[in-house]
Amino acid sequence: MALARGLAPNLTGYEVLTPDGWRSFTGVAAMGVNETCRIIFRDGTSIECSLNHAFYTAAGEIVTAESLVSGQRLQADPIPLDVVGVERTGRHTTYSLVEVSDNHRYYTNSVVSKNCDFVSDDETLINPLVLSRIRASSPISYTGTVRWYHDPEPNHTYLVALDPAMGTQNDYGAIEVFQMPEMIQVAEWQNNDVTARHQVRTMLEILTEIDAMLQEHPDQIGDPDIYWTFENNTLGEGVLTIIEDTHEDRFPGSLVTERGRKGLQMR
Repeated sequence: MALARGLAPNLTGYEVLTPDGWRSFTGVAAMGVNETCRIIFRDGTSIECSLNHAFYTAAGEIVTAESLVSGQRLQADPIPLDVVGVERTGRHTTYSLVEVSDNHRYYTNSVVSKNCDFVSDDETLINPLVLSRIRASSPISYTGTVRWYHDPEPNHTYLVALDPAMGTQNDYGAIEVFQMPEMIQVAEWQNNDVTARHQVRTMLEILTEIDAMLQEHPDQIGDPDIYWTFENNTLGEGVLTIIEDTHEDRFPGSLVTERGRKGLQMR
């Protein structure tokens, strides 16, 4: 099977042995060059894998190879195996099964591994295999339906972007907030049931919140450095009109849009 965008699909119906018997899987993913290690067991056997490869402990918990310590027991066939050590083995190209059916687990050299979850084999801005390894974080606070993950810090740059939607439950309008230059996600909002006018109002509220927090911070030097924008496709034309009706000067920070557009411009 030739790799395509990092995924070699299982087109021939191969199955893999799992604790639940033989099961199908979506394909084999090329995970790139990663730091690897060798896990050594008390019975003298070993297994080599990436540091973030996931296993099941004898108690049913999911652990990564790099987190293993001597004395831990991993699920294996026919009996659990005791870890006695983990040795780093350098950087190597690694591969992983994707979407093993039913319980997403399979045997690797008799040890029970957790497989990757399939995200997409379509072209995306971020590689789907990278997306599959991203883990969500819980918000630290809310303002209405806006989820905040990080408090704005003085003397940093903030980017706020609106991806508008029709508000007819067919797709989501979304707002993302990032702190630069660290690219830290500060906040997010999404909704598929509100109008473009409400989406613009939510963006204004977020901008106002960030501006107020930074203006009041004793360590902030000068005006906060905030930039905001929106997707200017067909629906974006309506957003532009709403912003013009709301008056651009009500929005804290600087709008980033195309030069030469009627009305709003970069500044």
